[in-house]
Formats: sequence, structure tokens, C-alpha cells
Amino acid sequence: MSMLTTILLIITPLILLGLVAGAILYYRKSHQAHSTANATLVNDIVQTLMAPANIESKTEHFKALHEAVYALTQLEEDVLAKEEALQQLQKGNVEPAKNLFAKRLEQQTTSPSVPTPHPQAAATARYLGAFAYLTSTVEAFRAYRHAVKLDPDHPDGWIQLGHLLKTIGECEKAADAYEKVLQWAQIHHHNKYQAIAYNHLGILYWATGNFPKCEEMHLKSLEFNQLLGRKKGIAKQYGNLAILYCSRGEHQKAEQMILSAIKLDEELDRREDLAKQYGHLGSLYNTQGDLLKAEQMFRKSLAIENTLKRRDKSKTDLQLAELMYIKSLEVSQTLRSKDCMTTDYSQIEEDSMTSEGDLEEAEQLHLHNLERETALKHKEGMAEEYNQLGLLYQTRGDLDKAEEMFLHSLEQETELKNKVGMANQYGHLGILYHTRGDLPKAEDMLLKAIELDKILGRQEDLANHYANLGTVYRKLGDVEKTKSLYLKSVQLYRNLGHSNAELVQHWLAKLERGRG
Repeated sequence: MSMLTTILLIITPLILLGLVAGAILYYRKSHQAHSTANATLVNDIVQTLMAPANIESKTEHFKALHEAVYALTQLEEDVLAKEEALQQLQKGNVEPAKNLFAKRLEQQTTSPSVPTPHPQAAATARYLGAFAYLTSTVEAFRAYRHAVKLDPDHPDGWIQLGHLLKTIGECEKAADAYEKVLQWAQIHHHNKYQAIAYNHLGILYWATGNFPKCEEMHLKSLEFNQLLGRKKGIAKQYGNLAILYCSRGEHQKAEQMILSAIKLDEELDRREDLAKQYGHLGSLYNTQGDLLKAEQMFRKSLAIENTLKRRDKSKTDLQLAELMYIKSLEVSQTLRSKDCMTTDYSQIEEDSMTSEGDLEEAEQLHLHNLERETALKHKEGMAEEYNQLGLLYQTRGDLDKAEEMFLHSLEQETELKNKVGMANQYGHLGILYHTRGDLPKAEDMLLKAIELDKILGRQEDLANHYANLGTVYRKLGDVEKTKSLYLKSVQLYRNLGHSNAELVQHWLAKLERGRG
């Protein structure tokens, strides 16, 4: 064998090995680039679709939508239809994607031998439900109900079905759905899903007014989130517990929870949640009568909100406007009910903090949201938008429009059997009728608010209602009822360590001196 032949025999395999290695490296880089581009496309589409959405459980729906869009990119059949659907999703149109998955689901479930369970078909139904959630509550409900029938042991289907049932006011059925998630998680020792299930059960118990069970569920969710080291989930539960404690008048506990949530949100750089927590802290300090601290917190909240792309000016701007108005008032004889989650904006006047332009912008925002929530038949969303519009019109002094909005909100809250929401609306209407001078109606609304808040155990709200109802009776000339209600209000405020105790005591002293 010649030397040349020997050299070729040595070199040729090395060349071939190099070519193969180069091909593998090229494939890996190409595949990585494709995967990165695909991930970017999926994220961009999900962000586009979620931007206008007003969904309570945004984190979970973001996950569901992300899975649905990714599944669409992986379809190998109907390539032309897939590309068209992706292009339309980038424009915010989900219809082609819905149609594609609906067709696929039909194919999977109409074959002669449909397996039970059918995980693949159930996944398709969930993808269909994720897209339908953005446009039709009815279609989404059908899709997720189909998904849990096809695969009863998959928790994601039950979670989304629970959200939809809660949205349409079927709280007992929603609780059953979340309980199924919890049972599955306990059997499989899945701590994350236990944390999720307990959280949603807590929210349900809050809406139905079972505050002890609400606290129990959120504390359990907090425990599992801490076990998992999920800082985002821990912060969420601190926020939920703060709302509960504030509603019960346990202000020290509420403040501790909010500050704990703020610390975690700062670590995670979750600016949207941080803005909310500073707003909640401002409402808490406002409730306690510390107006300087309240103003500082509202301004911090606004400063963060101004850095966000999606900016809902109406709530924090109006909270700050109310605060500035209160600081300029002489002693008023109508008390506003405030808690860490919502604020009653009765008797707000426009000042330098809230221009007519701001109110018009807020009005358009809420009207747009209301239109969307009505189209989706989302009763919870409708109730909240009607409430916000009522507060806004009350701020303007347009009591007729405010009354209309509060009554619409009350109607939705009643259908949802949301005792907290019903009590809030009765309180709003009581103050509105008092302002208008319709004292019999004011009496009726405040009595209904008192009846519900007794059941709910909301001590601070009861103190407010007693004081406001006392003022109604004072104007009706019933001194004994006025005195009795003022005394009840003072006692409750003192039990809570609330600054309003001295204010109502002042009214009582005036009454006893015959100057009321």
C-alpha cells in the first residue's frame, strides 16, 4: 500500500467526521434559532390577545392561552389554515384559531372508537376554550365542560371551568370544580395545584361572605406557596389576606400583610401588583384617618402606574382626589365606607387632582370595559364596571346616572349572590339618596346594608352605616333613633381603634346639647 493511499485512508474518515459534526452543529443552531423565533412569536401573540382582556385569573389564563398558541404552531396538518390562524392572532382575531381547533376536536371525537379518557381530544378542547374565553363565555364553557368529560383527571380543565362558573354566578358549582382540583392535587401530592385550589376556594368564600373559611383557604394557599418558595404566590396571598383583614376591621394585620406583599413585589419587580398594594395601603391609612400617609401611598401608586404601558387612571386618581377633598372639608355628617379593595367615592368634588378630561377618559375606559364584559356575559366584570361608572358619575354630581349604574351593579351582584358586593351597593345607594334628600329610600338602603354586613361581620362598614343611618333619622326628626345609632357607631369605631369614633362622638354631643 502506497503512502498516499495510507494518508487518504486516514484523512477521509476525519473529513467525513468533520462534515457530520458540522451538519449536527448547524442543525442544532438552526433548531435553536427556530425554537427561539417560535417562542417569541407565541409570547407576542399571547401579549396581544391578553392586553385588552379583563380576566380575573390572568396568570392562569395566560398559561392556558400560551399552551393553546404553542399547540397551534406545532400542528403539522392544515398548514395553510394554521398560518392564516397565526396571522389573524397577531391582529387579535381568534376566530380562525377557534375554528381550526373546533374542526380538530370534531375529528378526534367522532371516530368509531373514541378512547375514554381521551387526553389528546381533551387538550384540543382546552385549547379551544382558551381562545373562546376571550370572545364568548358560552363557547368557552362548552369547550371546558367537554374537556373535563374527555379527561376528568386533568386539573387545568376543572380550574378554567371553575372560573367560568364563578363568572356566571354558579358559585356552588364553581366550588365543586375547585374541590376536584384539590382532590386531584392531594392524591398526587401536587403542592402547586393545592395552592391554586385553596386560593380560588378562598376567593369564592369571600364572595359568599364566609370570612372564616375564606381566611382558612388563603392561609392554606399561603402555606403551600411558602413550601414551594413561590414568591409571586406568597405575595398574592398576603394581598388576599390583607383585603379580608381590612374588611373585618383588623387594620394592624392588614397593614402587616400589605407591607409583606410590597416587599416581595419589589424583589420580583412586579410593578403592576406593587402599584395596587400601595393603593391598598393608601386606602387603609385613609380609613385610619392618617391622611398624610394615605396621600404618600396614593402618590407612590400613581408614580408606578405612570411607568406602566397599561394605565387605568380612574381608580387611584379618584382615590387621591377623594383624599384631597376630605382634607379640605369642614366636619361632614356622611361617612364613606372604605376598605383595602374598593373605595366609596361619594361626595368627591373635582379639584386640581382630577380634571374633567381625566373623568372623561375614565368614563370611556369603563364604558368600553362594560361593553366587552356585557358581550361576554361576565356578570362579575359587569358588576364592577357598573360600580366604577356609578362612583364616577357620583363624583361629577350626576346622581341620576350614578343611581342607574349602582342599581345595575346591584342587579348583577344579586344574581351572583355576592353578599359583599350587594352590601357595598346598598351602602352607595343609601348615601346617594341621602345626598339627594330622599330620606325614606336612604333609610331602606342603609338598613339592607346593615342586615348584610351583620351577616358578613364587617364591623367597620357597620359603624359607617350606623352613623349614616343615624344622620338620616336626625333629619327625619327621630332623636332617639339617631342617638342609639350614633352610640352603636362610636362603640364599634372605638373597638376598632378608628379615628371616626371622635367624629361621631362630636355629632352625638351636638345632638345631646340640642344643636344637631
